[in-house]
Amino acid sequence: MVPAKQYPLKFDTEMFILMDSSKDVAPDIFEKQKELVKAFVRSFAFSPKGPHGNVLIYAQFAYIVTDLSKSVRAIYNRIDSATLLGKPRRVDTALQQTAALLSRSKHNGRKIVVLLIAGRHAPGTGSLAEAIKPLVRLRAQIFVVAIGQQLRKKDTRPIVDRPQDVFSIKEPASLLSSTGAIAKAIHDKPGIIRIKTTDT
Repeated sequence: MVPAKQYPLKFDTEMFILMDSSKDVAPDIFEKQKELVKAFVRSFAFSPKGPHGNVLIYAQFAYIVTDLSKSVRAIYNRIDSATLLGKPRRVDTALQQTAALLSRSKHNGRKIVVLLIAGRHAPGTGSLAEAIKPLVRLRAQIFVVAIGQQLRKKDTRPIVDRPQDVFSIKEPASLLSSTGAIAKAIHDKPGIIRIKTTDT
């Protein structure tokens, strides 16, 4: 289904979309994530002449699936070919790797990270409050799409500026139909709000 309305981003926007590929993600939930990401590609008008960035999958580590500067058909094919990693969910590592990619960007425009997450961060691993700091220093805007019933508000709150930057989709079947609302909120968010320093 093509979203009813597009929310094209400026050419100098850099966006990173992370799909949850952890061991407790059911295959049908992973496929629904793919459909959501492809809908984002349509909504934000990604193309060789559009905004830039990458789609990644993550579990214990994150891996690039596709460059968002490719043709729409090439982006879709790469997303469709992504497979479940089946490892523990290390959101901290995924965020740190995303920051490393973003730090090499030559674009001076808006920086956006969209994290899809379908379960809790692996216990006993890195702090999310610490893991987010490199992205804070890079002035990235972070959004979370929380999928399913497992996640509590406190599980994702350290990642975002504002509670409204977390989109909670309790029923995975509703994921694709939520594309328009999520895309509009991402498109319409004003300038950088986060003012935390490296000491916070």
